[in-house]
Amino acid sequence: MPECKIFDHGICIGPTGAVRPCCAFMTAGVPSMYFEEDWKTRHQTWRDRSRDEWLKQCIECKQSEDMGDESLRHYYNRELKYAEGIKYWDLKINNTCNFACRMCDPTSSSIWKQIADKDDVNGKPNRTLHRHYHRPITQKWHKESLDFLPLMIDASHVKFTGGEPFMIPQVRKIIEALIDMDVASAVHLQMITNGSHNISQWNKYFKEFKQVNISISLDAMGKRYEYIRPHSSWEVVSNNVLEWNSTKPSNSHIWITALPMILNKNHMHEIEEWCSTHNLPFGKASPCINPRFLRVNAWEDPELRAEFIDQMTKLDNIHGTDWREFVEETA
Repeated sequence: MPECKIFDHGICIGPTGAVRPCCAFMTAGVPSMYFEEDWKTRHQTWRDRSRDEWLKQCIECKQSEDMGDESLRHYYNRELKYAEGIKYWDLKINNTCNFACRMCDPTSSSIWKQIADKDDVNGKPNRTLHRHYHRPITQKWHKESLDFLPLMIDASHVKFTGGEPFMIPQVRKIIEALIDMDVASAVHLQMITNGSHNISQWNKYFKEFKQVNISISLDAMGKRYEYIRPHSSWEVVSNNVLEWNSTKPSNSHIWITALPMILNKNHMHEIEEWCSTHNLPFGKASPCINPRFLRVNAWEDPELRAEFIDQMTKLDNIHGTDWREFVEETA
């Protein structure tokens, strides 16, 4: 049975302020619901259905389990086995980010939003980019995120993503508040970052928590990495990773995660070997699902191949790059 405890004991609040059970739960076509609404009843309905069937919104976990890998569902069920109430807080406070990753979107990246809103060569907004149409970012959740602190006093897990969490002021404020409330020592702190910031200065906060897990997204090395994640620098990010790994507190752990997709599927071993050389834990995320044209097997589907070429060409015109350097199928 694909039952998952996150429906009862977790909440994920995205950059728009909309609520869902977890970060992997896909809500395309599902009306948004906000914290002040009765989202718990909807989550309980999903929970009841999940006892007998895989929900289509849980495709990422199903994909992982079909491949024989541990899924987020496995993790949640283990971590929340004896939980009561909401224990897992996944907060995406804003879309502030300094990258425009090709698999991302304006809802999760402010740089992406700038690109999508900018006029194209014909003087019109880039409405043909695959991520132009997105759910608008509101300032309500951004400004009121600190109001959730009283509800988090008995949290066991607090997770920050973004955007880029190390660029979002409220992330630091919430972390400081958890320490001031004298509850940090019972909290597993998790952060997913693009690695562009030197986070050694955060060690003074990290050491106050029960455990800290920093997941850094590295999908490739060198120029391939920079192609997948426009506005990035492999040299800066790799140096940041190595520095923090050498200075992190004893309660803090690093994890390098790569997202398999058409742009790196034949080069995953390179980043894995780099991690091995530097004694860095490495893991592959569940393969890219959306956008569909970046899926590992996209080139095998004529429709997805055409969409890939169309979208990458448009982005190449913006970023001054060329997808042909990174897709072996063209040979």
